[in-house]
Amino acid sequence: MAARRPRRQLLLTIYLVGLAQLAVAGTAVYVDKLLEKAPFQLEPTRGKALVEGLAECFDTPAALGRALSKLNDFDLSYYRPDGQLVASTQPPQPPLSAADVERLPHASLISLPQTDPMPIMAVPVIRDGKLVGYGVVHRRVPREARHLGPQPTSDPSLVPSRSKLPFMIACTLIGTALISLVFARSLARPLAQMEAAAQAFGSGDLQARTRVHRNDELGAVAQTFDEMAERVNALLRAQREFLANVSHELRTPLARIRVALDIAAEGDLQSARESLRLIADDWGDLDRLVETVLTVARFDLSQDPNLAAMELRYQTIDARRLGDRAAAAFRSMHKQTLEVASDEQLIEICGDASLLRRVIDNLLNNAGKYSDPDTTIRLEMHRRGDDVEIRVRDRGIGIDAADLPRLFEPFFRTDRSRARKTGGVGLGLALAKRIVEAHHGRITVESQVGAGTTVSFTIPVEPDRGGGAA
Repeated sequence: MAARRPRRQLLLTIYLVGLAQLAVAGTAVYVDKLLEKAPFQLEPTRGKALVEGLAECFDTPAALGRALSKLNDFDLSYYRPDGQLVASTQPPQPPLSAADVERLPHASLISLPQTDPMPIMAVPVIRDGKLVGYGVVHRRVPREARHLGPQPTSDPSLVPSRSKLPFMIACTLIGTALISLVFARSLARPLAQMEAAAQAFGSGDLQARTRVHRNDELGAVAQTFDEMAERVNALLRAQREFLANVSHELRTPLARIRVALDIAAEGDLQSARESLRLIADDWGDLDRLVETVLTVARFDLSQDPNLAAMELRYQTIDARRLGDRAAAAFRSMHKQTLEVASDEQLIEICGDASLLRRVIDNLLNNAGKYSDPDTTIRLEMHRRGDDVEIRVRDRGIGIDAADLPRLFEPFFRTDRSRARKTGGVGLGLALAKRIVEAHHGRITVESQVGAGTTVSFTIPVEPDRGGGAA
């Protein structure tokens, strides 16, 4: 299985959710500050109305001064166009420059530069279409009023409103809650699906799957669970097939042995001898079946790191002689023509002779089972650098491409029939693969339906003896 690229989308999502919550909180604080300052800011129309309203007393400075003394929230000074002070709150606001005075008749008000955050505006006083003076108005806000909340003022409309604060807190909490809810649901739903699938699978529903398709860590966990469930399901199916195959393989020779024993008990001496020969053949089949199962089990156990590796009996082997013996055994049991081809020079390898012979026997027997009697099978042995390659070619029925990836799985059989001709428990190729890999070699299969199959395996001439089973 191809290695997956590491995914970090979930980490990025959590990070973005945190940023979104910070953005909501920051926006709320910023808006709250704006709302806090807004009531203190002097609206242009209000400032203009204040100056024009008190300008009715402009011609009577004493009355104008008394009116100004009653202001608690503004600094307001009245000047003549030449800069002469008419009346003012204390301290008086600075007069306008000559340039600003020239602009006044053409504007209803002008804003003046200031360092104080509260605005300063100049409003003209017009009589009969002429500029007779102007008022410079400034909103007076004590420093503590901006930090300690509402302050008493003579103008109720200018009271610093804090009634917006609970609303902003509520908006912040609601926004944060909505973001958290969406994020929590995006986590809770796939986790609930995975929990339900795990419980169903653990309760025996082997078809239970998470059905979660996400491109993040949760999706990777769900996909891994589904793949594990598929493998467990496939293994259980293979074991059921194995039991069916073994029961068939055991039942047939046992039935033949029973019949032969009955004939031997009731027949003459010649019939008894023939029955004993049949019993010996069937006993040999049973012995090979049991030996195959035990060998596969030993190889599987040797892969457990807590157990000792399976020891191979290494010796120098003449590969051509090994192939000739396997060919002789094949010819005695099969009708196909077997051709053997090998390099002229001596081919020697170092390995376990009995196990390697079992690999060649298995490949030849498979080629014989799935090939017509009038076809030719080839056994080839060649030196390939530091390896020896042994290849078995046939012109049989071939293997479907969909079955090739599972060909070396234990208990898997491409032919599901229970005919005696193609019987077996599906352990031959699985055992062959384990033997070859235990010798630090590799085995491959090439096949095409209707055209035949080629199985090749390579064994190093001098393998590493320190490992045992691979």
